[in-house]
Parts: sequence; C-alpha cells; structure tokens
Amino acid sequence: MLNKHLEHVEADPDRPLLTLKLSIKELGQFYLSFQNREQADQWQKLLAENGLEVYHEVDQVRHVSKKN
Repeated sequence: MLNKHLEHVEADPDRPLLTLKLSIKELGQFYLSFQNREQADQWQKLLAENGLEVYHEVDQVRHVSKKN
C-alpha cells in the first residue's frame, strides 16, 4: 500500500531523516528519523530497490521519485 501511494521521498542533507510524501491528501507526509546517516541510507536504498529509483538534486534535498 505504501508503494502505491508514495509520491516521493526527500532525504535531508544535514540530518538522518527521510520525508515520505503520499498521494493521499488526508495523510500528506510522514517522517522517518534515524540514529545515523547509514541507517537512513539503508532505507533509501531499500526504497530504490522497490521502484523508487530516480534521484533529483533540488534545493540541497535529494528526491526519490517513482520511476515511470
């Protein structure tokens, strides 16, 4: 279900934090906070392995979007 409604993921460049933006307006977004950058990178890699493979550099925030 998450993959179906996940629009994109933003990785904070300064903190081990991922912001998951959803297509369901009522849910909006939620945050995954990690103890260190390595944990955040592991989650980002897992999301990429599940079809979220396009990375964009925008305003110093890495975006992961669904691949068309």
